[in-house]
Amino acid sequence: MRMFKKFLKIGGGVVLVLLTLAAVFEFLLRLLIPSPPFSSLFNFRPHMNLKMTPNIRGVAKNGVQSTNAFGMRGDEPPKNWNETTTILAVGGSTTQCFFLDDQKIWTNVLQRTLEKNGAKVWVGNAGIDGHSTRSHVLLMEDLLPQIKPKIVVALVGINDMLISLSEDVRFQKNRFDRRSIKSILYAKSKLFQVIYTWKLILWDQVQVTQANAHLTLVEAPFDPKTESLPKDLHDLIPTLPEFENNLKAMAQLARAQNVKLVLMTQPSLFDDNDHWRHVQGNFYWIKKAKHDMSAATYWRLLNEYNQATLKVCREENLECLDVASFIPHREDMFYDAVHLTELGSERVGLLLAEFLSVGVR
Repeated sequence: MRMFKKFLKIGGGVVLVLLTLAAVFEFLLRLLIPSPPFSSLFNFRPHMNLKMTPNIRGVAKNGVQSTNAFGMRGDEPPKNWNETTTILAVGGSTTQCFFLDDQKIWTNVLQRTLEKNGAKVWVGNAGIDGHSTRSHVLLMEDLLPQIKPKIVVALVGINDMLISLSEDVRFQKNRFDRRSIKSILYAKSKLFQVIYTWKLILWDQVQVTQANAHLTLVEAPFDPKTESLPKDLHDLIPTLPEFENNLKAMAQLARAQNVKLVLMTQPSLFDDNDHWRHVQGNFYWIKKAKHDMSAATYWRLLNEYNQATLKVCREENLECLDVASFIPHREDMFYDAVHLTELGSERVGLLLAEFLSVGVR
């Protein structure tokens, strides 16, 4: 019995020391790695400043990507928040525009254009590479009650389509796609973020690189006779109904917070014509696609998500900007299948500014 009590005493002391060390490391990490002022499942990093040297068509070879106090791309949040038209942009990499300079991203073009027209406006870019509407719902749940923007604009479709096409993504999912103890710990603890990252590197042997995989699209020939497709293309995109439900959930969240939600369709370089029927469909970020398809078929599938977006807008009485109908399928607009060049980004920003200008003062 004495030995057991002694063991408990020693064990308790060890646990106390470990907890104290963990608290010290957590404190130091929070000093070194600032967190956004709101509690969020998403790892927005405030006051980052990255210098970029991309070698991508239609993108300057030298650029800067910086974040504000919210950890988003854009100006610092205005002090007179309630007197400003505050706009939150939600989406994946086509919203984030990672490789474009701060001044060239479409959210910046949107803000500057509205300001020239006399509006007092702030646009925060909350786009996160790879995120789908699954994650957008969680982001809106977290952020809308805390920062209370007046408008949310969401460019949606491409990553939801890729969930259908990529079995790896569809079944493994994203840690932000659902709430779990791990996702909550990741959001709350800097120490857990560090430990989890090193677990991925040392235990799971995940490769960590400094270079992003974005590339200029190089067209590869494709023989349309080899394309084996089901009679109904909807069989290739089983997550389309989920996508519609997620958009409706986003609309419900916006209404609950008295926020105006504007949905935007996803444009693409690909088109449904003879040229793209003879080009290999190429989304280099899909590790394991279920079918070998032409670029034209990829556009047809993406257009199904765009049409679903327009349908939800009608059903939910939402404002919707059909960007995909206004951006031409040209190389000067895109450096790959869906990511915008500087010129394409400017076009999107100007389109959205014109669309919103009536209600923004």
